[in-house]
Amino acid sequence: MYKHFIAALAAAFLCFIGTIAAQTEHNCMTTAQIFDHCKGNPKKVFELVAQKKLDYLDVQTFVSNSLLNHQYNDFAHKVIAAYWENLAPQERYYISNHRFLDKYPPFMQLKDGLLVLDERLEFIFKHKDKMIKYNSSTDLTKYLSGKLCGNYLETSKFIGERKLTTSSQKKAAFQPYFNQIATLAPECKDYVEAHYYTVFVYNIRTETKEYARWASIYLDMGHRLETFNDGAAHLYAATAKEIIYYSKDKELLLSALDMVNKAAKIETRFDYALTKAKIFALLGEKDKAKQTYNEACKTLKPIKIRDDDYHKEVKGIIDKL
Repeated sequence: MYKHFIAALAAAFLCFIGTIAAQTEHNCMTTAQIFDHCKGNPKKVFELVAQKKLDYLDVQTFVSNSLLNHQYNDFAHKVIAAYWENLAPQERYYISNHRFLDKYPPFMQLKDGLLVLDERLEFIFKHKDKMIKYNSSTDLTKYLSGKLCGNYLETSKFIGERKLTTSSQKKAAFQPYFNQIATLAPECKDYVEAHYYTVFVYNIRTETKEYARWASIYLDMGHRLETFNDGAAHLYAATAKEIIYYSKDKELLLSALDMVNKAAKIETRFDYALTKAKIFALLGEKDKAKQTYNEACKTLKPIKIRDDDYHKEVKGIIDKL
């Protein structure tokens, strides 16, 4: 049901890894030389940083390359475990170092509906003023908004263990968490609530109207905060497509139309235009449906494997108008 949201998270992770892996090591030491020099002792990696033979980006690159290439895996995980402890005090204020550590377990967990604060989150909340000074208020809000949405698998486990099946049960279970965020990071509360209501609370099949309402809020806030990286257009369009699959209610069709229009403003794609044409057809606006479809066929290039079946479906609808 929420595959497009999960896929976006996965894409963001792969994007991060790819970026790190593509960076050249601007120090004079190769990955193998770092491993040989340290002889299994992660503290020696950070001694090289202190000696300015490496910097923290070099350490991140070493870890990422080691795990991607399946070299020195055990040692790379030891370096990850020692990373926070060995960061220079000033470096702890930079979000880039927190983002790096977020890519690896353990995941943030909920206990009895409340966030279990790890050492780094406690540090951020305790030093928010300095975090803003070293990054910016916008960057910190973006980072915390994404992080406080938690981990999909952990939250799903939380729901399953408590046998939470209805939206009211889930809302009640998450409310203490939302209250906690309102105290610790009030600037993130609305986004985190919208995330949970969209991804975990409301069932698009049986509660389409509530799902669509919260999805619209979540997508707009995520796009503004840039928490979806380059995935905002896809999420808008995929959500619109889901909504019109489960409901032909006029209000919901107009909500879906708004979403796909926002997707098209970010990125012009053939399948987005198909969804727009389909919505016009479902609304009974035959001329707009035909015009949108014909313009798409003339000006936009479909991607064969991805768009073929959907093109046939929408063409069939247009041909019957």
